[in-house]
Amino acid sequence: MKTNSAATQVATGKSATGLSRLLALRNGVEVVSEENGVKLVGATEVVRTTQAGTALRTVLRALAAGPVAISELTDTLRTREGKGDDSQNDEIRFASLLRRHAHLFAWSVTCDAAPLVMVEPISRWSRFDLLLPDDTFPLRLSRFAYARRQGNELVVESPLSLFRVRLQSPLAREVLSALGQVTSVARLAAGQETGPGLEAVRMVVGHLVAAKVVDVGTKSGAEGAGGEVCEHEARFVEDRDDVLRQWSFHDLLFHARSRFGRHDEPFGATFPFTGDIEHEPPVKQRPVGPTTPLYRPDLDEILAHDPRFTAVLESRRSIRAYDEQPMTARQLGEFLYRVQRVRAIFGPDALSGVPYQGVDRPYPTGGATGDLDAYVTVNRCADLPRGVYYYDSAAHQLVLINKEEKALQTMLGMAYRACGGAVVPDVLLTITARFQRMAWKYSGIAYASTLKHVGVLYQTLYLVATAMQLAPCGLGSGDIQTSANIFGLDWRRESSVGEFMLGSRPAEYGPRGARHVGLAGWQHMNDPQWAIEALRYV
Repeated sequence: MKTNSAATQVATGKSATGLSRLLALRNGVEVVSEENGVKLVGATEVVRTTQAGTALRTVLRALAAGPVAISELTDTLRTREGKGDDSQNDEIRFASLLRRHAHLFAWSVTCDAAPLVMVEPISRWSRFDLLLPDDTFPLRLSRFAYARRQGNELVVESPLSLFRVRLQSPLAREVLSALGQVTSVARLAAGQETGPGLEAVRMVVGHLVAAKVVDVGTKSGAEGAGGEVCEHEARFVEDRDDVLRQWSFHDLLFHARSRFGRHDEPFGATFPFTGDIEHEPPVKQRPVGPTTPLYRPDLDEILAHDPRFTAVLESRRSIRAYDEQPMTARQLGEFLYRVQRVRAIFGPDALSGVPYQGVDRPYPTGGATGDLDAYVTVNRCADLPRGVYYYDSAAHQLVLINKEEKALQTMLGMAYRACGGAVVPDVLLTITARFQRMAWKYSGIAYASTLKHVGVLYQTLYLVATAMQLAPCGLGSGDIQTSANIFGLDWRRESSVGEFMLGSRPAEYGPRGARHVGLAGWQHMNDPQWAIEALRYV
């Protein structure tokens, strides 16, 4: 495999087959002249080059305007403006700039002046090295690569790549499609071995390989008659990498795109829809249905009877069993009041830069967005009819939204399967998110933050249930579409992101019959007896 590093590619000119390699400053990078040099101003950084001569200034301005053939850049950089002009060192300075700040430049190829493909960096860690595999090497699209529309172009990206590849020609798009199965440059260019066809395919593939969206397999044992690739004999590193094998496509993409470092998408509190779309109200409009006011606990009474925090924290556990006597409507009212009620609504506040109404609940959320709501499926609860309810967290009441037995059994059945068939919950809390509460403010982290909120809420549910001597158990999965149908929701706007079972605690889990489930066979570390001792105080 032939490698052509970014530092040496400046010397590459136009090929005899009409192919030209081009260079440009990536979108968003501006060139600003200074008294003693020039600076490149990007979205997150400023790069200064001192003592820049006329040639370097000319080249950088040209690159800011669009792709320029590398052969033209070389000619300009080698121009001498006269005695005493700093241009004589501009070729060295430009090579250094390209080597040290490669992430500011985009590489592309044209065929007879028509664009074929462009590779642009999306991270400050991007370093481009053109890779031209042998024409008979097996090739295959990475299983982590994906194509999407951006503007009027088809682009290819991957969480494994620090580049975005723009497919600017029918040839590039055809090549990508063919790479869905094992192939080779020779096979892709079949019938075009002479003229620009083979070299054009080779250059398109080389850029896809360099961008790490296409894998190159081993050549040995991967050829059939006439040098054709045998798919069943091709070997790819991606298939043997134990780390990558354990990542799913969606999980790796979600991880890479919801944190800094490996992309250039808008990120953080960007408020992308201010002045365009109205922000979702802080509290959801109450659905239509019969209402049931819930018990409101007294703070002094709770403080007088609640166990100490450390005792609650240490004795917290998942319990998948219930007492013969069900929990009561009074207990459910206290529980929901302590974990999910709306304590206040505030804003907008121009001074603090919060152009929306925030929500204050017992647990924290990013930007006080209060994006989570709760639906309560009641199977067995004293003094409360069975049914599917919405928890009105502002008025602290339940709203019956579905009383059909089929709907009730469906919700309970999903929870039963999610907990491995251990128990049918007495009460099931389904946590939903109103996604636009987050997406209106945040770019890149909206859904990731919602899932963090779910984790914070889960811990709050566990601790309050433990303090109240109830049986809590968080679930790891749920059905988006089924729950949306039963709750009457548009799943794109609001749907389930968490499920939590609740019921009365069996006597064997109390302080006198305490059992630490699963202790046998554990490797005890760091005072494991705390969890057992804490049960005496709960």
